[in-house]
Amino acid sequence: MSAVARSLWIAMAVVLSEFACLSAAGVPLETLRIALPLPAQIAFEGDSTTYGQDTSQESGGRSAINGAGQTRSRVPFPEQLGTLLAGQARISNRGYPGDRTIDALARWQNAQRVDLVFLMYGTNDCANFGRLAGGSVSIGDYRRNLVKLVLHHSSRGEKVVLMTAPPLQDRLLEARLEEYRETMRSVARETHVGLIDISRVIQGVQDKWTDGVHLSVSANMAIASYIKDRLDLTKSTK
Repeated sequence: MSAVARSLWIAMAVVLSEFACLSAAGVPLETLRIALPLPAQIAFEGDSTTYGQDTSQESGGRSAINGAGQTRSRVPFPEQLGTLLAGQARISNRGYPGDRTIDALARWQNAQRVDLVFLMYGTNDCANFGRLAGGSVSIGDYRRNLVKLVLHHSSRGEKVVLMTAPPLQDRLLEARLEEYRETMRSVARETHVGLIDISRVIQGVQDKWTDGVHLSVSANMAIASYIKDRLDLTKSTK
């Protein structure tokens, strides 16, 4: 590792030192608590599951965002979290259908700074459902891209939480996607950022999907409720 690379890793460790490192085999996820100022600025970056894609609805869904045109759920989990927080936070949904980590590095590079950012990528890195040029992203490149994303956000003074890709109904794809989730868990341990295992969060939800990939209303609501319970917005630091 070069001297420059070592310096970047050291700087990141300092910035993120206040954040406990969580893993499936380590500290229970339920202990994750994130202290934020009031009103909090929170962003969610991800693919179509963050965006809230739901083509099963004929009407009643939310308007398309971020220049995409896909039909959206009436309760994408970022917006549903905003509803649950009742004005205590401003939520930015930076989801875009088909995005992989490589796309995220460019798309949100100059986005407005926030207090906390959640990153949920892996589904399209693994399966490239968006059929984008370059295809799926290798495990090695996925790891490197995740580290770059964490470094980018932490260098701006933002707290970072990684969220593993939701489960897929297709068993073969699901088995491959688990490799990407394990890579994300490893990155969370190495970079000392928070981790939320979405498969565990929605494990008890019976109707997880609208189409085998995208999240149902029940799954979106379960994720939003889980995140709400992890936030400590009782003390203003501004």
